[in-house]
Amino acid sequence: MKKTLLVHCPLCAGTLEVDAASGKVTQHWRAEAAAGGGDVFARKAAAVKERERRAAETDAASIARRLEEDRERRVSAFDDKVKRAKKAIDEGERPTNPLDLD
Repeated sequence: MKKTLLVHCPLCAGTLEVDAASGKVTQHWRAEAAAGGGDVFARKAAAVKERERRAAETDAASIARRLEEDRERRVSAFDDKVKRAKKAIDEGERPTNPLDLD
């Protein structure tokens, strides 16, 4: 006869049947939580996971927003330089050659 242990799971509030020799879970019964009931540890673990998920979404959104703002700033600066160079060429000025600065 196999020896099994019944263990109460603190995360899901269910019951696990564990084989004593191998340590493997042989059966799992989910807990029927009443409205507002359930395990305190399970609710706390779920709340922590939800907070971490929201924080990660907020961090990802803020990083994406900062990257987009930085990209727009760089594109705007590049466009301004291109306009200045075209204007200088139209006025007959020759763009400055870095090798001529010596």
